[in-house]
Amino acid sequence: MAVTEVTEESWFSRLGGAFKGILTGIILFILAFPVLFWNEGRAVRRAEALNAGAASVVSVQSDKVLPANEKKLVHVSGKLLTDDVLADTRFGVSIKGIRLERRVEMYQWKEKSSTKTEKQMGGSVKKITTYTYEKGWSSQLIKSSEFKEAGHDNPGAFPFESEKWYASDVKLGAFVLQKNIIERIGGEQPYAFPADYKLPAGINGRVENNRIVIPAVPLAPAVPGAAPA
Repeated sequence: MAVTEVTEESWFSRLGGAFKGILTGIILFILAFPVLFWNEGRAVRRAEALNAGAASVVSVQSDKVLPANEKKLVHVSGKLLTDDVLADTRFGVSIKGIRLERRVEMYQWKEKSSTKTEKQMGGSVKKITTYTYEKGWSSQLIKSSEFKEAGHDNPGAFPFESEKWYASDVKLGAFVLQKNIIERIGGEQPYAFPADYKLPAGINGRVENNRIVIPAVPLAPAVPGAAPA
């Protein structure tokens, strides 16, 4: 499935575009100096701040919070603990942890384009752009209304949204972690669905490779003796 768009640019139009490009380049060249100066200054200030922090950081044990270290930059390591149970009630999933994340992707049409140019008599240029379409998973909504070719229609919205839940009481020894720290902790792992997990009523789908797959149309009723899809 593909559609081709052909446009032609005259020699005068190309000449005008070249002048615009030169003018834009001159403006960007002039603006580059203050931007470069600002960026270099910011890099220097950041390096100075990191060096100052490295020189003043205090390594402490996690089992005790000492008043003497209040408002100081401290380094501490240990195991995070929480008793909070996080739940995605929409899908009936719950687990004890510091963060639970629902990541949603949808199988949608995607548009790709490739352009080639051909020189014509008189200095004009012909541009031939070919648009092709294929389906794939995406965590972003793809607007099919902007496609060059009709007939590749995507849904107007996700049936479910991506979402995150955070524990409110997370401790590292005697230290209590704030949400902005918890958000930066990596090392997440996929949720392992138990063997007896069942999707809540009203959601037609199946668990496949530790993912919930929801078809665009409801699954057909199971036929006795038939192999699972």
